[in-house]
Amino acid sequence: MTQLESVPEGFVAITEDGGLFKKVNKPGSGPVAANLCKVAVHYTGYLFPSGEKFDSSLDRGQPLEFSVGEGRVISGWDKGIATMQLGESAELLCTPAYAYGEEGSPPTIPPNATLRFEVEMLRIDPPSKMSVAERLIHAKECKDSGNAFYKSQDWKEAIAAYEHGLRYLDTTWTLKPEETVEFNALKLALCSNSAACFLKTKDLFLAVDKCRQALEIDEKNAKAMFRLAQAYCGLAEFDNALKFLNSASEIDPNDAAIKAEIAVVKRKRQEFTNKEKSIYSNMFK
Repeated sequence: MTQLESVPEGFVAITEDGGLFKKVNKPGSGPVAANLCKVAVHYTGYLFPSGEKFDSSLDRGQPLEFSVGEGRVISGWDKGIATMQLGESAELLCTPAYAYGEEGSPPTIPPNATLRFEVEMLRIDPPSKMSVAERLIHAKECKDSGNAFYKSQDWKEAIAAYEHGLRYLDTTWTLKPEETVEFNALKLALCSNSAACFLKTKDLFLAVDKCRQALEIDEKNAKAMFRLAQAYCGLAEFDNALKFLNSASEIDPNDAAIKAEIAVVKRKRQEFTNKEKSIYSNMFK
């Protein structure tokens, strides 16, 4: 094992033998890329310590995709990528045993070369053979991570976490009856929370889509109806907004927020109508 004489500041050993190091430049969210997860990453590779660039997916404009733990990449990647979360940017420092060893990879990588990689995790797809129980665990981790980002008003990262969680629940294969309630409740929460974030970022069509997905799971979910109405109001679809608010009010007649939103939508609809009348009146003067 080739040991490094000095390790750059911020790098931490992630193997017991001190042959592989990692530095996190930007934290990600949700669970790490577990074994057999299919990932998509952008990377740039440099010889260490010279800093000479030898390869970059950014230069090609095409992310690298592979399944973690299958041995299709150098071992430093299989082990290092397995510690990364969605959206994370990190650097991996791979000694020769975790890179291309004594032979190197001519002509760009000489024998016994230590390599430094800048890596960004773009996508993590769950393994197709992951059990429902494992999917639920990972999806809940994503939900909790998204909630933390939501509280800190980091809407972009919250959305990424919620959407990543939904990837774990994109199939109902092997779903047992006793798992259905928890599965649907978690999927509903992820859709609804994602919609709340899209409302914050003014991505109203995406908010509508997520609310619709939530209502496919539970057609009488008042929270999803409320958020769908907010999205429709923002799109000036006031009649649709009132329809869902009235439905939500029937389900939860004592909810003050629903009553207040009905008043807001009616006021905005009247303002919109008055504005249209004014525009048409001026056109024909």
